[in-house]
Amino acid sequence: MTARIPNFRGHRALVLHPADGNRQTLVDQLGRFGIEAVAAWPAPADPPGPIDVLFLDADRGPGTVDEQRWADPGAPVIAITGTEAPGRLEAMLSLEPSAMLNKPIRREGIFKALVFAHHNYRQRRELRAALAVAQEQVKARQVLLKAVLLVMDRLRVGEDEAFAAVRRASMSGSLLIEAFAVELVAEPARNLRLVEQELRRIQPGRAAASGAKAP
Repeated sequence: MTARIPNFRGHRALVLHPADGNRQTLVDQLGRFGIEAVAAWPAPADPPGPIDVLFLDADRGPGTVDEQRWADPGAPVIAITGTEAPGRLEAMLSLEPSAMLNKPIRREGIFKALVFAHHNYRQRRELRAALAVAQEQVKARQVLLKAVLLVMDRLRVGEDEAFAAVRRASMSGSLLIEAFAVELVAEPARNLRLVEQELRRIQPGRAAASGAKAP
């Protein structure tokens, strides 16, 4: 799927860069794109209100920008750099910039940096969100497995019967099976009775508490 080029008109940019020709070129060009640019140096403790993109001079020495404080400004970071000093490059990478703008700044490269920054930032956020969902799914499956093993052990049934009973018990309580599994593991004494009831429906000949092991 082809990515659409965003319209930056009405966006707000924060430019953390000393006052010089590079900053002036950047601010002027952002204005031509319809972007409100707020320039500051030294870097303030916190962003002056919501921003859509952060331009940051990555060439300054340690202490001029608090990398930890600015590591996640809630917007794409475009690093402005003209140095190849390993220490500064390492500090720049800690900010996870979405794009880079080389010094001396020229008007021709600014729009491209904006496009790449927003594209990469959006992809990174989507990837992190998908990863978080996947991690939660893994945790939920682990709890479900623990719940099924608990039923197998306490009620002395096989895996298929245990899973079916847990699923039916969750449905009777209008819960997702993963949510019921959490409750079952947390409070087995109460919830095993519900599972036992469902087992008796699955296995009509099963007696109540038929040899169930004590919690």
